[in-house]
Amino acid sequence: YQVRKLFECRNHDCIPYHLVCNLIDDCDDGSDEEDCNNHFICNQNSYRSWQYIPIVKVCDGVADCINGKDERVCCRTRVINDWKLNAAAWIIGGAAVLFNG
Repeated sequence: YQVRKLFECRNHDCIPYHLVCNLIDDCDDGSDEEDCNNHFICNQNSYRSWQYIPIVKVCDGVADCINGKDERVCCRTRVINDWKLNAAAWIIGGAAVLFNG
């Protein structure tokens, strides 16, 4: 029984396993960064290279991807879903600003 020491890329190149899921496209085809849970794939930019960012930077309020995709994928949920409560909150908030301003 022999332990595989190399990762075979989709393009049939081989790289050491420690280069898999390291936020760098070492295979030049992105296959060493697929199915990794430690990062977010921003896009494919020029020269067939991919941009990756750590997963903790997704939806943090700062666009880390060149194209801003890491902030566009965020689900912006509404705290108040009922339109009547939402209208009341706007009225009360507006009155508070008016009377306290």
